[in-house]
This record gives sequence, structure tokens and C-alpha cells, in this order.
Amino acid sequence: MSKREKIIVAAMAAVVLYGMYSLFFSAPSKVVGTSSAKSIGEVKKFVTEVTDGLKEDYTARNLFIIEQAKGGWARDPFLTLAAPQEAVVVIDNRPAAAAVVPEVSFTYSGYIQMGERKLAIISGVEYETGDELDGGEQIVKQIEPLRVVIGPPNSNDNLTLQLDETGGQAR
Repeated sequence: MSKREKIIVAAMAAVVLYGMYSLFFSAPSKVVGTSSAKSIGEVKKFVTEVTDGLKEDYTARNLFIIEQAKGGWARDPFLTLAAPQEAVVVIDNRPAAAAVVPEVSFTYSGYIQMGERKLAIISGVEYETGDELDGGEQIVKQIEPLRVVIGPPNSNDNLTLQLDETGGQAR
């Protein structure tokens, strides 16, 4: 053991011995205080003042705030809404005409990448490339941070969903 370690161990032993002595052998210290009627009266007065100050204030403003707090939020005040992204149908690597865009029942709301593994959150469920959506009618063909491509297996009728960070919430 080095000289430094010996000093540290000796100091620790001294602290432990002092702690044991003060815990078991020294007389308990007595709290010195005054119990005069004057100081008790001052304490009671102080407690009364504090208690009166803490009583609820039922002014019209506070009653309105309490009533409003009971109800739900009409919309999340911290949610910033962006313009909704429209789905783009891609057929044979070309955008299809706007008239043939089917109604989209999927919402691409999140992207997760862990190493080489990419996950897309579509309508609240996590999918990887090749996973089936909607009972096998659609599969995930490609996952990118801002868009995901889905479509029927063995078909080029693909649907590209843009990232919707609002999660498809009401606008």
C-alpha cells in the first residue's frame, strides 16, 4: 500500500471512530429554547396569517379558470399544423393524373432508423420494407425519412405517402 493510500485509510478510520463515539457514547445535546407565552402567541399569529393567505380565492376570474380547466382541449395549443400533404400515385415511375388518385386510408406519421433497419409508422403501426398492410392487399415497398411507397404485391400501381408529422389529427 502506498503512503497516500495509508493516509486515506487512516483518515477514514478516524472518521468512523469519531462517528461511533458521538453516536453511542456522547450525551445527547439538549435543545435550548424559550417557551414564553409571548413567543407562542407570535407563532399562533403567524400561523393564522399564513392560513388566511392560503384560503382559496373564489373571484369570478378564478372560477372561470377552474371551469375551463375541467373541459378538454379543442385542439393542442403546442401542435403546429403544416399544410396537409397529398398522396401521389406513381404508375410506371410517372405521377398519375390527379383524377385517378384514390382516397388514402393510410397516414405515414413516423420514421425510425436503427442501424440498417428502417421502420415506417403507418396509421399508428410500425412496418418494415416488405411487410403487409391492410390484410395483404398492400405491402411496404420503400421507406425513406420523408415518404414511404406502398402498393399491391407484384404490381407497379404504387402509392407514395408523404410524412404527416401531425399524425393525421383533426385540422
